[in-house]
Amino acid sequence: MPTANGHAPSFWGAADLAKVGYPVFPAKWKAPSVETAFYAATTDVTQVAAWITEGREHHDVAFATGIVSGVVVVEADTLEAYKIMEEKYGSPQVLTKRGGHWYFRHPKNGRVSSRSLGDGLDRKGDGGYVIAPPSTDKSWTEGIPDRSALRLLSREFRDEKAASTGEGWGTPRTMAAAPALPTWYSPTLAVLLCCLLQTLHRPRHVLRGEHGVDLPTRNSCGARSGEGG
Repeated sequence: MPTANGHAPSFWGAADLAKVGYPVFPAKWKAPSVETAFYAATTDVTQVAAWITEGREHHDVAFATGIVSGVVVVEADTLEAYKIMEEKYGSPQVLTKRGGHWYFRHPKNGRVSSRSLGDGLDRKGDGGYVIAPPSTDKSWTEGIPDRSALRLLSREFRDEKAASTGEGWGTPRTMAAAPALPTWYSPTLAVLLCCLLQTLHRPRHVLRGEHGVDLPTRNSCGARSGEGG
């Protein structure tokens, strides 16, 4: 039911996000408020209802970013960062107390880590999460974004290695090239070296003839063990 100020409890909005594919979980003071934290994220509305009945109806709504939801969020927390993002990408999907959040579609061709991008800019990707409306000091500019219609994450916001190699989910790894053989190598030389090593390291075997005379034996390379000694 609505609170005294006429607004519904914040976490009630989690069900709306879950229904359109955002894996949600409750948070308090920007930290997960469930034991398994990020890993509790779900699109199951029955679990959302369970969290509400457990007393978390006034907690904030968080959702897992990255490959799990298919969404990468770039947060601008300073006026300068906000202006730069707005000039390049238009209005944010979410307005915050200090700036805004821009939602992008995960490229799914490499890992997009969660980290700082510079002064006032943070990226929430794989292994991260973000607080979403109707949480405290958060509001949608045009309602809950359709994840499939989001702008593809710009290359300037991707990890350099993943962007250049395509390494990551859905992309097969390229096998490393075999080291080049030295210029002096030849199959014949390899056989001779093998024979030499066998001669030096194998035990010396002899056969004793009828009158006590040692008879040389042949090793695996064709040379007689009694020769050359």
